[in-house]
Amino acid sequence: MISLRICALTGFALLLLACATTPKEGLYQALGEGPGIASLVNEAVHRSHADPRFGELFSEADLDNLRSQLNSQICELADGPCVYEGLSMAEAHSGMQISRAEFNWFVEHTRDAMTALGYSVGTQNRLLARLAPMRAEILSDTDMPAQMPEEPVDPLGMGD
Repeated sequence: MISLRICALTGFALLLLACATTPKEGLYQALGEGPGIASLVNEAVHRSHADPRFGELFSEADLDNLRSQLNSQICELADGPCVYEGLSMAEAHSGMQISRAEFNWFVEHTRDAMTALGYSVGTQNRLLARLAPMRAEILSDTDMPAQMPEEPVDPLGMGD
């Protein structure tokens, strides 16, 4: 009876040890690797292109090139084997005058695409966190809050 308990406890301890040492799945794997990222990009681009709120933003876009660039970029950001060799986000979006609302709509479509494809909220958040730093480069300068001017040395003009 005691040896049965010892065997059961040993087995349970080994199971816990195995779970504790299992590495967290990488983002690239969580996204389904190349095919999963391609599905995500296709779905996000489709949703964005079909959204009338974007107006002409996607009307003249080369959607095949957009998909290809997004595939490479997301693959690289997710620590996959890809290398993004496209333009910087500032260069790629120069002159497009992308507003905060338009940026947020694209994020919304990307999140909705991930939900539709069955990605966990954790995986969604991991990818969005890696994409978030690009926001400042993508938004038009006119949509960014103005920086406060430096305070004059003598704001009341009273001098010493």
